[in-house]
Amino acid sequence: MGRDVLVGCVLGMAGLTTFFLAYPVASWVGAPIQPSVGPLELLRGPRAVAAHVVAFVVVPVYVALAMLFVFFLLRVLLRREWAAAVLFVLVFSAQDALSHDSVLLVGIANVLSFGATVFVLVRFGLLAVVASFGFGVILQSFPITPDLSAWYAGIGLVGACLLLGLTLYGFYTSLGGQSPFGRVSLED
Repeated sequence: MGRDVLVGCVLGMAGLTTFFLAYPVASWVGAPIQPSVGPLELLRGPRAVAAHVVAFVVVPVYVALAMLFVFFLLRVLLRREWAAAVLFVLVFSAQDALSHDSVLLVGIANVLSFGATVFVLVRFGLLAVVASFGFGVILQSFPITPDLSAWYAGIGLVGACLLLGLTLYGFYTSLGGQSPFGRVSLED
């Protein structure tokens, strides 16, 4: 279970990094791309943050279950797991890429992201995908900044603490009761 959460954290970070790298690549090639903005309601204060934290738990579960259902249907219809995975990646990538101005750039980022998602879904299971969506949504939504004097730094710290808590939970449970530092004695 802890391994799946850790894999989900890595996938969530990698998937969001792929989309964040699309912006400088778009500026290098001169392609138009609109940056995505997280929910601005988070800036309204602690009550809005608490309300969105509940949504950050429910929405990734819903999206992951919907993707699992679509993948299952494709697998039943095509009777081959690899064919279902390829069609799944193409359909979901095309659906999102066609709504942007820079179709090729967003399409490549989507193929990488959805391809990794299908791989993790097949190899590690639903919990890893739920953790990756949760990690990605929190990372994208909260205004995390290294400048602690910024007026929104407190809200960003909540998001950073949620990400750290999810990662530490995955690390702790993946150890299976063993000490994280091994056997340490004063004589060594």
